[in-house]
Amino acid sequence: MFLFRNENMNYFRWRKCFLILIVAVCWRLELVNGLKCYCNVDSSSCPNATCETDGYCYASTTLDNGVQKYTYQYGNA
Repeated sequence: MFLFRNENMNYFRWRKCFLILIVAVCWRLELVNGLKCYCNVDSSSCPNATCETDGYCYASTTLDNGVQKYTYQYGNA
């Protein structure tokens, strides 16, 4: 009976520590309103070549006169 009580106490102690750890990690996380993207397209919506969107970021590669051209943009969902 004494051994059973110790095992239960250890279980609850570990569970309490785990919950405290989860709360501490969640507290340290920053809330994000969107995804930050790199853009190399000249646009007023991408100052400093970065923008935030709630959609998606994508990169494309095209071949223009035998030269690879990379484009980074964002889109709205």
